[in-house]
Amino acid sequence: IRDSIEDDWREVDWDEAIAFTAGRFKSIQSDYGVDALGGITSSRCTNEEVYVVQKMVRAALGTNNVDTCARVCHSPTGYGLKQTFGTSAGTQDFQSVEQSDVIMVIGANPTDAHPVFGSRMKKRLRQGAKLVVIDPRSIDLVRSPHISATHHLQLQPGTNVAVLNALAHVVATEGYIDEDFVRERCDLLSFNAWRRFIELPENSPENLAEVSGVPAELIRAAAVTYATGGNGAIYYGLGVTEHSQGSTMVMAMGNLAMNSTPNEVQYNQPLLIFWEVSTDNATWSPLEVTNNDVYVTAAPRQPTTRAFLNAGGQIGNPVIAYDSLLAMSCCRAAGA
Repeated sequence: IRDSIEDDWREVDWDEAIAFTAGRFKSIQSDYGVDALGGITSSRCTNEEVYVVQKMVRAALGTNNVDTCARVCHSPTGYGLKQTFGTSAGTQDFQSVEQSDVIMVIGANPTDAHPVFGSRMKKRLRQGAKLVVIDPRSIDLVRSPHISATHHLQLQPGTNVAVLNALAHVVATEGYIDEDFVRERCDLLSFNAWRRFIELPENSPENLAEVSGVPAELIRAAAVTYATGGNGAIYYGLGVTEHSQGSTMVMAMGNLAMNSTPNEVQYNQPLLIFWEVSTDNATWSPLEVTNNDVYVTAAPRQPTTRAFLNAGGQIGNPVIAYDSLLAMSCCRAAGA
C-alpha cells in the first residue's frame, strides 16, 4: 500500500491492507457523499462473485452504483443488430470460417484473444481466403508466417464509423449492391433512406481519408475485395463495441453485410448469420436449428435493413465458446 502516488509501495499483511482500503472508502464517502463510490464487475467472474460485489456495494457502501462490463461490450451489439435486423440473435458457428472467401477483422485480435478460432481462421487464409484488417494496430494477422493481410486499413482511433461508411459508399456507388436480395429481404423504405445517405459525397473515401488516416485508394480496394471476393465474413471484437460509437458501428457493419454482392456460390440459399461467443454462460437469442438450417426470427421493428434471415446448407450446430467476439458471415446464392 501507499498513502499517495508520490510514495513508494510498502508490503503489508492482509489485515492492514483491508483496513487501509476500507478506511479510504469511508473517507471518500465522508468527503464527497455515499454515491462517490461504485463497483464494476467483470464478465469473467462467476455469478457468485458478481453477487458478492453487488452485495458489498449496496449493503456495505450504501449505494446502487454497481454495473458490469457487459453494458459496454454486449449492449452495443444487441442494440445495433436489433436496429438493423430486428433481432440481436447470434447464430453462427466456428466452422463457417472454412467457407469464407473474404474475411474482414475489425477491432479484434483472434490469434491472441481467441487462439483456437484464430488457428481455424489462419488455416482458411493459408488455403487462399483474402483478409481485410481494420485496426490501428498491426496485429499478428496483418503479417506472420504464411499469412498476410490483403489490405490493412490502419485507421485513426475514433473513426470506425467513418471508414465503414466509406466502404459502403464504394459498394453503393459502384454497383456492388445485390438489388434482388435487397428487394426480397430488406425494408425498402429504410434501405432507400440508407442508400441516399451513404451515397452522399461526404461519405466518399476521398472526403474521409484525412480524418480516418486511411488513403482513399486503400478503402476503395478493400471495398471491392469484400464485395466481389465471394463469401464474406466480418468478425469484430471489443475494439468496436467498447467505444462511444459502438452501436452505430454495429449498425454500419450490418448494413454493409446486407448490401454487397458476392461473386461465388457456396450455399443454395442466401446466408447471413451472426454469432457471438463468450466465456460467460451466454444465452441464445430466439433460434431454431432444423435439418441443418438456421432460422432467425426477426421481430417487427424499424431497422435499416430488416429481414427474415435464413441459412441453407451444411452449417453444423451453433456453439458458445471463447471470449467476446462476434462475427457476421454473408454468403448469398446467385439469383437468390
